[in-house]
Amino acid sequence: MTKMTKTLLVLSAVNLVAGLIFATNLIDVHEASALYVALPAGAIFFGLFLISRLLEKEVAVYDEEHRHLPSATSSVETEQASHSPSVAHQPLAKPHSA
Repeated sequence: MTKMTKTLLVLSAVNLVAGLIFATNLIDVHEASALYVALPAGAIFFGLFLISRLLEKEVAVYDEEHRHLPSATSSVETEQASHSPSVAHQPLAKPHSA
């Protein structure tokens, strides 16, 4: 797991536990009703964790493909340039005298 994925997992666990504690009135927070946001925030962070976990392998494959892509394209361009003469290097045709 990447650092971001671990962070999302920790945030989701902390917010879910805190939200459940506040929702079940184990800690009375009626004066600070903004703390009830912890439970939905934990669910959101858990959803983001699941999405990042699912896409983690795809991102690794994409990065691996693009890491080799510039070297592959430069070698193909070099190979094509060495095998086919360009228009600039061809001699000009001489006009026919009549």
